[in-house]
Amino acid sequence: MYIITVDEVICHNHLFIRKELMSFSLGTFIGTVAGIGLFIYAIASGGAKDPFVFLHLNSFLMVIGGTIAATFIAFKENYVLKAFTGMINIFKHLDINSKTLYEDVGKIMDLLYYTGHPKKRYL
Repeated sequence: MYIITVDEVICHNHLFIRKELMSFSLGTFIGTVAGIGLFIYAIASGGAKDPFVFLHLNSFLMVIGGTIAATFIAFKENYVLKAFTGMINIFKHLDINSKTLYEDVGKIMDLLYYTGHPKKRYL
């Protein structure tokens, strides 16, 4: 069984994510395309004479820019940047199987045991 140290957890920051097993997630891509497609269909079938009336660059920039600005105001910049990175990682697929889950649980148990976690008696 692999023993993980506190230094490894601090260095890697992600105990559960196995970056080497990530690949493109087709399901997330299809969901995103379907969502955008339904949005476009709703605009096109809305009865407006000019469907491009819904597409305005300045309005788009105001909404996106305001959202980003409000996010940076409300949260620390390192968390916001991690969130944007996480948004990109949504489109990646994690290959999780029983072996990887077993290994991750073992790492957590070792971490709790060797760091003297107070709730280790429940494991």
